[in-house]
Amino acid sequence: MKIENEMSSNFVITELGNRIKQYRINLQITQAELAKMTGISLRNIIRIEKGEDTQVKNVIKILSALHLQNNLDLLIPDESDRPLHKINVEKNKIRNRVSAIKNKSSKYIWGDER
Repeated sequence: MKIENEMSSNFVITELGNRIKQYRINLQITQAELAKMTGISLRNIIRIEKGEDTQVKNVIKILSALHLQNNLDLLIPDESDRPLHKINVEKNKIRNRVSAIKNKSSKYIWGDER
């Protein structure tokens, strides 16, 4: 099943747990073996595969053990690879924070107001 924006975080966690479990099974690795490979307790492996909440570092350890860690780049792309970022670097216009709105009282006018 494809994970989409409209899905709840609980559903996404459950889906990730199912995917980890299926990938582990396809590699013919037991939960105990995965626990030993990652340094995560067997109980936590079981909880993750059931879709229960866990720490992000545990998911990263599992992805690393299953040789899937390089896929993490797909989650949040590296902004430095974008052409606009390279232009901004050349012009010394790298943003470090979001600025507050300077004039909060101004309203957008769409042209259909009366």
